[in-house]
Amino acid sequence: MRAIVNCRLGIPPETLPAILKELLLLPEVPQDDPIVVAEKQKILDDISKEESDYVRATFKLTVVEKDTRTWGIVSGDQQIELRLLNHNPERLRRAVESIVTRLSDYSDFKKLRTHWWNRLAAFLGRLAVPSTVKKLPPPDAFDFVPPVEVREAQRDLHSFSGKIRSQRTLGTFLRVRRREQHLVVVSLVIAILGFVATVPPIAVLWLGHLDPVWSKYLDGHVERLTTASALVCIVWIIELYVGWSEHRRRRVVEWLQD
Repeated sequence: MRAIVNCRLGIPPETLPAILKELLLLPEVPQDDPIVVAEKQKILDDISKEESDYVRATFKLTVVEKDTRTWGIVSGDQQIELRLLNHNPERLRRAVESIVTRLSDYSDFKKLRTHWWNRLAAFLGRLAVPSTVKKLPPPDAFDFVPPVEVREAQRDLHSFSGKIRSQRTLGTFLRVRRREQHLVVVSLVIAILGFVATVPPIAVLWLGHLDPVWSKYLDGHVERLTTASALVCIVWIIELYVGWSEHRRRRVVEWLQD
């Protein structure tokens, strides 16, 4: 059986080999190695003549999902097609899920990094601080075009399909849990301010002119507030981590029997 995953490419096509290598999706041997060439030919032999002509003309790379031993080929231009071949349906599903997860995580990391980098640039700009930190352009991304289609081996008969769940990404998870993020930030800021305020040299500045009774009273309350805020911050960070771990266990592709 073979699966076809369509994806709009938001990166220069020439950078694709380096990204796939970083994601451990390229064979450990060169593309012109006899083993790689043989696996590529198996996939080409499995598709129809009409499709084969187009795939050969736009062929880019041979890839492999090592855990399931599933080979595939990448073809196309700005919208690429990933064709995976494995005669075991369960292994084919797992290979698709693994590759989609890696590409999605790569895109999500780029978006998150660009988002915070641009926020830093905007913050420094408001402070009028001379800086070499400049806003980055919109991040490169792999934009999947649904559905994932699975066809019978050596035939063009449709077997089943899969729906990619985009809401599984970290960015989407954090947007849903925005309230918890705010609580973490607020409690962290309060804990830091409280800690700074109780450092002896600083505490003397704002408590030294008060009556000793009031000075001790306020100092004690600030320490308790600092401790409570730190505990709240830790608890919500753990809560976010547990929620993200559960979120990640969801299957990235929902398989549909048509």
